[in-house]
Amino acid sequence: MNAFGIMRLVQQGRLTLDEDVNRRLKAWKVPENEFTQREKVTLRRILSHTAGLTVQGFPGYAVNEPVPTLLQVLDGQKPPNTGGTIISQLLLSETTGEPYERWMQKNVIDPIGMSNSSYENPPGKARAALTATGYRATGQPVEGRWHVYPEIAAAGLWTTPTDLAKFGIEVMRALKGESTLLSRETAEAMLTEQKSLISTSTPAGNGAALGFFVDTKTGRFGHPGADEGFQALLVCFRSGKGVAVMTNSDFGTEAAHRLVWNIAREYGWDYDIPKPSVAGALFTLAMRDGASAAIAAARRALQQADLPLARSPRFALNAASGLINARRWSDALALLDFQLELLPNADDVYAARAYIYEQTGKREDAVRAAKRALELNPNNDHAKSLLK
Repeated sequence: MNAFGIMRLVQQGRLTLDEDVNRRLKAWKVPENEFTQREKVTLRRILSHTAGLTVQGFPGYAVNEPVPTLLQVLDGQKPPNTGGTIISQLLLSETTGEPYERWMQKNVIDPIGMSNSSYENPPGKARAALTATGYRATGQPVEGRWHVYPEIAAAGLWTTPTDLAKFGIEVMRALKGESTLLSRETAEAMLTEQKSLISTSTPAGNGAALGFFVDTKTGRFGHPGADEGFQALLVCFRSGKGVAVMTNSDFGTEAAHRLVWNIAREYGWDYDIPKPSVAGALFTLAMRDGASAAIAAARRALQQADLPLARSPRFALNAASGLINARRWSDALALLDFQLELLPNADDVYAARAYIYEQTGKREDAVRAAKRALELNPNNDHAKSLLK
């Protein structure tokens, strides 16, 4: 959605994709450093996740916590907890002379007909009465029902699956030259792959475009998303097919993936159905029945040679990461111990243990685990930062 708004301004000649953003920014500038000496931060890079600014995820702020301003977030002044690619939010507001949420409402949300959507954060009383409650992966509700996000361009859109589908349809209409908001040329530019993501993939593809992930072979585009207690998935095709799935759970992506896979199979879409995730299965069992039961099931699968360890040797570590996010510390530690049985010298497992110990106040154990990780791999940045 943010990229769509930015591309409207690019289309109008009010912004450009390849200009150093510092030339336009007024209230805040990207600090100069060894990287910006060689390459500048541009809108093209921000929108394609290639500007070197990306922070993974936004925890937001509880409803009873102080919420920082956008400039405080960008400067890293307290109370912010993370930043991310929100420079475009500031740039849009300064270029238009309007608050981000107001401009997006008038120029994107309302023209598309997304009648149940808003960037109002926190939502006013009337909208708040319509909102769902977010849930942790443990099944516990988010305290205060949901978090507040000053990083509204990245994490602050309140919407519905119907409205999200309307947005996807508007992009498809633009590709056919039928939109009054984006030209066909602008839409094509928006969906042109900027970088191939060789080491990862998303449900929409493994290429980063402007705001979207894309699969150039199938014409698929879309994006996953997550806030505290909420996860969503938008998958579209240039041909006009698509699906929007929204969940109010930190474990919702698992359900969303399965829905999309089955929809794709039912309707004959050109959509790769990934093999079931070993880590995902282990995580699901651990969440439902505890780590002991999950490990016992994994041992049985190993004995029957049903676990493809060559394909996913760190499956227990990956499952433990989900448990860490759910703050299931003891279950996570049990899975990490199991992982060490399979990979005794895995430095990242020791770094994960150090993190759990640090989070649970076991300082000496944390130090020992971090040092062990660095003995195995002196370049483990996670262990370095924990030890520091």
